[in-house]
Amino acid sequence: NEPWQFQIAPYVWTAGLKGGVATLSGVPAASVEASFIDILEKLDVAFMIAGEAHNGRAGLGGCRSSSISRNERRASGLYWEAGA
Repeated sequence: NEPWQFQIAPYVWTAGLKGGVATLSGVPAASVEASFIDILEKLDVAFMIAGEAHNGRAGLGGCRSSSISRNERRASGLYWEAGA
């Protein structure tokens, strides 16, 4: 019987934004463009962390991310995966 193994890792990624956004079909799209620096200047707090647990062939893994911008809009996500 193998012992459980755990791994936790914070991580970072960067992105810019360029394109068009529309809310309804038939409504003209609004142009959007923001560099990574533009986004970073408006960001107050952000974190991302991934974790895994394994025992032999069985495992569980997931990641969590969250950010808060100066206009107090929050974006967050959670993803989990299990396998054997």
